[in-house]
Amino acid sequence: MPEKICSKCHKHFSASQHQSGLVFNDRLFVCEDCIEDTPEAEFERWVSVKIEESTVGMPIGLWLIHEQNKDKQLFIQSKKE
Repeated sequence: MPEKICSKCHKHFSASQHQSGLVFNDRLFVCEDCIEDTPEAEFERWVSVKIEESTVGMPIGLWLIHEQNKDKQLFIQSKKE
């Protein structure tokens, strides 16, 4: 997994090592340190300014699973002979 850049502090980080971070719209990443070190109200203000439409951040760990499975078929029904 390539390194990501935190949209808040601009540090490079590994998504697989910061799974409690957040991703917004599959393009804006926020590292764990920024989430832990920023007061909730301040973080919510930053999100509302940075992201124009109303959206909720997805934990990076869940996003990684989503990325791994996005090109796979969900269900394959085989015909019984």
